Order: sequence, then structure tokens, then C-alpha cells
Amino acid sequence: MNAHARPAPDLAARLVAGMTPLADRLSGRDGGPAPADRYVSTYCALRRERIRQVETRHPLICVVMSGSKEIWIGERDEVAPAGSLLILPAGVRMDIVNLPDPVTGLYESVIVEVAELPQMVAPPPPRRGQAGLSVRLTPDLVEAVIHAAGTVLKDAQSQALCTHRLAEVLLLLRDAPAAAVLFDRSVAGRVAQKVASDAARSWTVAGIARELNLGASTLRRRLAEEGTSFRQVVTAARMDSARQLLLSGRASVAEAALIAGYASRSHFARRFRERFGTLPRDAA
Repeated sequence: MNAHARPAPDLAARLVAGMTPLADRLSGRDGGPAPADRYVSTYCALRRERIRQVETRHPLICVVMSGSKEIWIGERDEVAPAGSLLILPAGVRMDIVNLPDPVTGLYESVIVEVAELPQMVAPPPPRRGQAGLSVRLTPDLVEAVIHAAGTVLKDAQSQALCTHRLAEVLLLLRDAPAAAVLFDRSVAGRVAQKVASDAARSWTVAGIARELNLGASTLRRRLAEEGTSFRQVVTAARMDSARQLLLSGRASVAEAALIAGYASRSHFARRFRERFGTLPRDAA
């Protein structure tokens, strides 16, 4: 992950300004979550808080309105200031730190739960590798998010219209690496997300199956139907996690090898080159 994501200042300011009317309507600003609609809510904190091992049922789109948010997934972390748009994966244990703005004393975010994809949104082709949580802002994306917020503010009872606005946002997110978790609802994708949350853990079919509320044989069968295996998914997720740590400078090659499950650095280097076409030292 990008340890310190920084959105473009002008687009970040535009996003916060455009989302403020919705945040003002929904939030009592007395701390904690403030549910709004079927899938939209705000969250406020008046002091620094750390929420340990939180796991969401569905992926979330989160706009940081004030203060900053720090997210830890396993050994990887990302810090998102106000004006950031984040995608938080489902079914992954995260440690989240909400930091109020030093001037206003307020942390605030607007959260959209994406329980299912609208029918008009086709998932993009699967991507190799692992991305951070922050989405790069573009003018079109910022305006679509603001437009969707305005619809929730004025026409929250119109489910069809709200769904249409969400679809517009999702279509603009299809090519964003961080948004892949919104679209990949496959079993392989869910397994990979679990492994990425603690890559060094000795994952087993039975253990992952329990966390996904599946039987071990069902998990193996579903993965086979998707053209892969448990071992392949776990290995790929560990290698992706190792690469991200190397790119961020948070781990040495030796540490990344251990996280990926390799005691031998040379064995790790061969597998790394097979997957990414380069040696680990070139990513460090």
C-alpha cells in the first residue's frame, strides 16, 4: 500500500466541499456512526480512536471529510488525509485509526456500503497484483460522487435513482486498482483478501473455509470451478503482499521472503521473478 496517499489538493477540496451538505444533514457530530440511508452513513470522532480488528460484511467506499484515517491490514498501512476516497475490502480484519483535525477537533467520513453491483455495471477483467486503498481522484469521479451525494440528500426515497447514481460512480471506478475489491466477489478473490490481511500466517483450507462460512470441500470445488486452487491463490496473495512491502520500503528482501512463506531467499527470488518479471531487489 501507499503509506501516505495524498490526493490532488484542488480535487480533494472540491470533493469535501461537494459532500459537506450531505455530511451536515446526516451527522449529529457527537461521535460514532450516524446511519442515513439503506447504504449511506457518516462516522464522526471527537478524539483519536483505534478500532481493532474490524471486519465489514460488504466493501465500502469511504470519503474522508475531516481529519485523517490510518488503516492497517496485516503489516501494511495507509494514511489518508481529508479529501481522500478509499475502498475498504469486505471480510478482511483491519485496524483503523481515526485522527481528528488538529484545528477543528473533528474526524468525519461519509461511507457507502456496496452490498451488490447494480445490474448495469459489468465487472472489469481481473487484475494481477495488489493495490492500495486510495483511489486517484479525477474531475469526472469527483463530480459523479458529489452528484450521487446530492441525490441521496434530495431523493433518498427513490431507490432506482440512487442505484443509478451509484452505478455512475462504479463505472468510473472500474479501472482504479484500489476499486478491484468492489467488483471481485469470486471465492478466489475473497480467499486472496483474507490471506493479504495476514500473509505470514499459516493458512489452511479448513481455516479459510471457516472464515468464509464454507465447508473445506466446497471451498476447493468452488476454486476449481474458477480455474484455480487454494495453493495457487495463497501463493499469489503472499507474493503480492511481499511486493507491496518492498515497494513501500517497509521490508527488506529477507523479511518479504518470510512473509511470502519462503525460508530460502533464492527460492523466493525465483518465484518472484516468475510472477512479476523482475527480482525482489529491483522492487526494494
